Amino acid sequence: QTVMVGENVTFSCVVTGVPTPVVTWLRNGTLLPSGGHYTITHDFKLIITYVEQHDAGWYKCKGDNPQSSRTSRGARLTVRIPRGSCDFEDGLCNFRDVQRDDDFNWIRQQGSTLSQHTGPSTDHTLGTANGHYVYIESSSPRIQGEKAILQTPWMKLQDPNCNVTFYYHMLGTT
Repeated sequence: QTVMVGENVTFSCVVTGVPTPVVTWLRNGTLLPSGGHYTITHDFKLIITYVEQHDAGWYKCKGDNPQSSRTSRGARLTVRIPRGSCDFEDGLCNFRDVQRDDDFNWIRQQGSTLSQHTGPSTDHTLGTANGHYVYIESSSPRIQGEKAILQTPWMKLQDPNCNVTFYYHMLGTT
């Protein structure tokens, strides 16, 4: 499979045996722990959320029980790094709303925000209410000092003089 940094991927493994084998997953021959952005489901699937560049490699599932041990042929995961351009019209463009180290979340929106008299009525790219943007709600119940993290994907920079440009809109009393 080939995916972009920040996407999710699922590998399946069919296992049978009596007693039911214990299934583990390997990447490049090394045992993969369940946890972090790796989840091994009850039906032996491996789900990798928010794929990172270091997740690339050869994945195999291994089933063990007292009768035998079998390892699958495996599947290769190729991870591509996106080129940097995002207008939020097609989603979050592999940006990631980090939810474990912050206090509240980014919201992808069209038109006005939910709180009155605060957000833009149009986006910067299309200049209409049909365009998308991301924002954080800074009105109540937000408390000073809280943070919301929007993490960029890994990007392979072709030009050492690259520029990062953000457009922002501030309106309201908070």
